[in-house]
Amino acid sequence: MASRHTPFDSLVLAAVVAEGQEWVGARIQKVWQPEPLVVVMSLYYGVERFLLLSAEADSARVHLVSRRVDGSGDLPAFCTSLRKSLTDGRVVFVRQRGLDRILEIGVSSSAGDFQIVAELMGKHSNIMLVDSSRKTIAAAKWVGKSQSKRPVLPGQLYEPPPFEPRPLLTKASAGDDLREFEGWSPFLGRLMEAGLTL
Repeated sequence: MASRHTPFDSLVLAAVVAEGQEWVGARIQKVWQPEPLVVVMSLYYGVERFLLLSAEADSARVHLVSRRVDGSGDLPAFCTSLRKSLTDGRVVFVRQRGLDRILEIGVSSSAGDFQIVAELMGKHSNIMLVDSSRKTIAAAKWVGKSQSKRPVLPGQLYEPPPFEPRPLLTKASAGDDLREFEGWSPFLGRLMEAGLTL
């Protein structure tokens, strides 16, 4: 059965990042990993909120959820690393790489300075924890050299996906071919064909 949810494209991520500015200064109270490619973090900033990050191929996304989602069984190695590095840390920034589907959350804790990097790109989605020197400490899934031209391996410097500089969709003018702008997606194209105007 086909999924009916709204695709999590770069503009949806931009909206999440705008909302996420409220999380700056929040304390990370706990981290759970209810599914192999899903992480939930408890953020406290006067109120408690639960942030879900999913790297599942058919539903990669980041958003707040109404309650925590506990895992079951043994604690996965990825969750152990996240807890060790992030618990009681403070969120110092929430940002997006251009209008790409890459979210970066900076965290400062007693263990050091870290970034949670969520690449939300279909079957290539992943969630990684990198340190202040950009070395990959942990990942929801490790990707070997035989699997990809851009492997994700322990201790390796994090390299974002190749990036072709293009003007941002938010800078487009009437009459521009929006397909030439960063942030364009097939979903947005279908909406515009149905009569939506920017």
